[in-house]
Amino acid sequence: AASTKCAMTDGAAPYYQLFGRLASDPVFAQECFGKKPVLLRASDICGGDNGALQAKSSSIADTFTLDDVARAVDSDFLDAGRGDSDPTAKSGWRMAPVSVPRGASFEDAKMRHVDVLAAMKKGTVVFNSAGASFPELGAVCLAAQAAFKMPAGINLYLTAKGTATSAPPHTDKQDVFVLQTKGAKHWRVFSPPPPQLKPEADPLARGKGADGLSLDGELLSQGPDGLLVECVLRPGDCLYIPAGWPHTTDTVNTAPQGGDQDDSKNSGADDDSVHITVGLDTHIWGLDYSAALRGALQRKGGPLGLLKDAELPPDAFWSHALRVPPSLGFLRPHLVGPEPLAEAALQAADIAGLVQCARAYEAAGLKAAPAYAQAAKTSDFAAAALRAGAGPSLEPRWAGLSDAEVAQALGAPEVCAKIRGHHEGVMKVQEALYRDTAADLRPPPPGGLPGGPGAPPAISMFRVKKHMDVLEQVMESHVNWYKGPNAVASSAGFAASPAAGGGMAAPAAKGGKAGFGKKAKAGAKGKGKAKKR
Repeated sequence: AASTKCAMTDGAAPYYQLFGRLASDPVFAQECFGKKPVLLRASDICGGDNGALQAKSSSIADTFTLDDVARAVDSDFLDAGRGDSDPTAKSGWRMAPVSVPRGASFEDAKMRHVDVLAAMKKGTVVFNSAGASFPELGAVCLAAQAAFKMPAGINLYLTAKGTATSAPPHTDKQDVFVLQTKGAKHWRVFSPPPPQLKPEADPLARGKGADGLSLDGELLSQGPDGLLVECVLRPGDCLYIPAGWPHTTDTVNTAPQGGDQDDSKNSGADDDSVHITVGLDTHIWGLDYSAALRGALQRKGGPLGLLKDAELPPDAFWSHALRVPPSLGFLRPHLVGPEPLAEAALQAADIAGLVQCARAYEAAGLKAAPAYAQAAKTSDFAAAALRAGAGPSLEPRWAGLSDAEVAQALGAPEVCAKIRGHHEGVMKVQEALYRDTAADLRPPPPGGLPGGPGAPPAISMFRVKKHMDVLEQVMESHVNWYKGPNAVASSAGFAASPAAGGGMAAPAAKGGKAGFGKKAKAGAKGKGKAKKR
C-alpha cells in the first residue's frame, strides 16, 4: 500500500493532472481525438495560460529516467526489444532481442542493465507493455484510465542521442500520448495515405514487419500538406497522435535553434532520450464500429459481405469504420452540449453510429462491385457484389430501409449494449493489473516460495500472467458472443499480428501465446491539421 501511495502521489501526480484536463476539454474530445495531432509544450502544460488547459499542472519532466530503468532491470526479470529497420523501406520496423541467455541459470538468463545500454548504441530500446512491469508506469496507466475511462497501456522508449533514425515511418493501432521525460527527440507526423492505395496492408500497422512505409515514396509525396507536425520534444512536452497516423523520429540536431522558446539548459539535447507512450486501446479490444458491424453480421449467421477496412474510401474508413461509440469512456460527457444525456439517448447515439457505419460500408461496396468483377475477368457481378457488401443482383441490403429497420436487422441495441459491457470488463481487469503493478506486488513463483529450493525470485511476470489469463477469457467471451449461442470457445478470428505502438493489447487466441501484443480489431479515425495548444 505504501508503494502504491508513493507511486501515485509523487511520480504520477502530473499525469493525473494532464490527462484529467485533456479528458474534460471539449475541444480535444470533439475536434482532436482521432482527428488531428496535438502538440502541448511543457510551458503550455505548466503555465496554465493556453486554450482550455487553464489550471497549472506539475511537469512530467524527469518523472521517469534511465536511473529508474536501471533499478527495475536489476531487480526484476524484464524483456525488451531493439528497433531494427530496413534502410530501403522494403520492409518495416522489426524488433531484435536486447539480450540472449548467457547460461542455464536464472541469473544468466536475466537481461542486465549493461545489455540495455549496449543495445541503445545500435538503436531504440523498447519495453512493450511497460505499465504492467514498472511500478511507476503502472501508476501512470491508472492515471490514464481514471481520466479517459478507456483501456490503456504504456510502451517505454530509450534512444541514445545522435541516432539518425530512432523509429522509421510507421503507424500504430492506438491513439497515443507521447510524453518526453528526459532528453530530446525530433518528431515528424504525417497525414495518413489513403488505405486503398495499399489495401493488402493494415492501415494501423504500416511500416512494421514485412510492410515498408516509404518516407519519400508515400509520405513526402503527399506534398506540403502531408507533413502535419515537425517538432523536437523536450522534457515535459506531450504529443498526441491518432491511431493510424504515420510518424518517424530521430535524435539528431535536437539542440535549440534560433527563436526556440526552450533555453539550452533545459533543452534535453545533451541527454539520451527517454519517453513513454500512453496508448488508448479502443481498436485493440474491438471497441469500434468496424468490429461491431462485423460482429453483428456474424451473430446473424449470414455472410459478412463487407469490404476489408483498408478497401474503404478514406472518409468511410476514418469517420465511420473506426469510430468509437460515443457513449464510451471520456467521450460520453462530450456527446452533446453542457446538459448530460439520459441513458436512453446515449444508447440511441451508439445505435445511430452503427447504422451509419453499415450504410458507409454498403455505399463503398456498391461502388466497388463492378471493379471486383472486372479484376476477376468475369461478369459474375453477383459474386462480386456479395464480396463487396451488396445483394446478389447489385441491390443494396440497407438503402431501402429506415434507420430503425437497419438497426433491427443488425440487432444493434443488443450489440451496442454488449460492447459497453465488454468495455467495462476490460477496464476492470486492467485496473486490477495496474494497481498490483503500482504496488509492485509479486506473487510467489511456481515451484515454491521466493528463494526456496529450485525456485527463482519473485518477479513481475507471474503477476502479469494472472491478469492476462483473465483478459484472455474476457476477450474470448466477447468474440464468442458474436458467433452466437452455440459458439465454440475460441477467439482465433480476432488474433493477429503484434502491436508495437504504446499499449497493452489483447491476448492471443487459442493456439497462440497468451500475452501482450495481439489485437482484436484494428482501426483509426479522422483527418485534419495539427493543433498546437
